Amino acid sequence: MKIENLISRMPKKLSISFYFLIQQNNDKKEVFRLFSKRFFQEVEKERFEQILNKTDSDFGKVKDYELTNSWTQIIEGSNPISKYELSYLVTRDSTQTKEYFRLQKEKDSIKIISYRLDFDIIPKNKAVKIPLYFSQSLYLWLIILFFMDTKNQLAFLLHNSVTNFYFIFV
Repeated sequence: MKIENLISRMPKKLSISFYFLIQQNNDKKEVFRLFSKRFFQEVEKERFEQILNKTDSDFGKVKDYELTNSWTQIIEGSNPISKYELSYLVTRDSTQTKEYFRLQKEKDSIKIISYRLDFDIIPKNKAVKIPLYFSQSLYLWLIILFFMDTKNQLAFLLHNSVTNFYFIFV
């Protein structure tokens, strides 16, 4: 196996280790070993642990993850540097998140130097039915679909028991 192929797999293994440890709900000290000291100069370990715990409580445990994008930059020479970026679509109990890792080779190992988690404030494809009564014989159901259309407008689906469904864009 070429050394380039081996090196390109190392960051993926590191992020897989991250998700494995998160799923196992082990002591966060094991997770912290995957991160650079540089990372913890920006975010204290206690604060990062709170973020990880809050993410689990708000969005649920990690069920599955899929690599969606990766980028590698390796510069050789008198001042060599190796940088990596990985993006994952992560399926959790209640929603999906997009998570990004930036990694860098430090001495003889690769460490996470940046971690970002993106999520939708309004979960997609979840409907809430709220009955609105207007008369004795006619009632309307307001069904709020939590999704954004291509123009980032919130769409409501209005259902009248007599007529069809209507989309209302706000």
